[in-house]
Amino acid sequence: MGVAKDHWFETRPTHGISFKCPKCQFACSAYFHAPEPYEIMEEGDYHEEVVECLRCRSVWETIVTADEDTDAYEAMLSDKPDVDVDVFELDLSGDRDDWDDGYEPEPRAYDIFQAALKEWWQLLGKFGDPEGGAGSTNRMLFTQLYALLEAYLYSEIIGIAERDPAVQRGILKAMPALGDQPVKLSTVAERPALVAETIKAALIDFSFHKLEVVDSLCREACQKGMLPLDKDERALIMRSVHKRHDCVHRNGLTRAGEPVEDVTLDWLMSLAKAFETMAEVVQARVHEIDGYRLANEAFKDIDVPPEHSG
Repeated sequence: MGVAKDHWFETRPTHGISFKCPKCQFACSAYFHAPEPYEIMEEGDYHEEVVECLRCRSVWETIVTADEDTDAYEAMLSDKPDVDVDVFELDLSGDRDDWDDGYEPEPRAYDIFQAALKEWWQLLGKFGDPEGGAGSTNRMLFTQLYALLEAYLYSEIIGIAERDPAVQRGILKAMPALGDQPVKLSTVAERPALVAETIKAALIDFSFHKLEVVDSLCREACQKGMLPLDKDERALIMRSVHKRHDCVHRNGLTRAGEPVEDVTLDWLMSLAKAFETMAEVVQARVHEIDGYRLANEAFKDIDVPPEHSG
């Protein structure tokens, strides 16, 4: 089992919680990866889940505990301990055992990104909340937008790294630990594509949503970054990285427990345009690299006659 597969099985949701919102009686639910009971005990006797009511937007902190005798989980709302909270185990018996670590990069990554972004704009116009900067709908559109860019960068960068030795050398410079691995000459002889395979395996586990790190990788690998030079545009993108973490990992709450309130339609539109420009920069540079390499390979096949000696 590879690293990516290990990570999935270690972090996938295993349990769910459900209860009726104390304010509006709407059915609320959430899913989480429950740690082993002894892990809960070691980390402070409880596990926290923040749940937002999709009707009235109330936010409830749920405390999950493990019974020491039965190892069964129990849950309660920290502000409303009298509310009944059901904890149930998910059926994971249908999980597949034969899937690969990561997925192959798409050969037409930029075209797929453009088509997906067009659909995203349609969803924004249809479902985007013009009044709410903290609502779940806008946050959902925000995280989807990030997923589109992340998928594109994954396919485009891994794809060019597989094809181009010069890009591979740049990645080794950006990730020096990869180049320090002890490898026997017999292994190199048996696996001529060892460098490309090692780099691909590392990139599969790379966090492509950390855009400043991806920009640094692009500068080393492709000799061109992707982040805008304009200070305000760059600040917009850097703030979005932190907002993504708040929305994905804390259900729209900051580290201080305050709701993220500025995911507005205008902000989403500005970010989408910035992401599209960044993708254009990466795609154009990859096209240049491919063209330069193919031209050199074609030139090698041409028999150049020796110079005429007069």
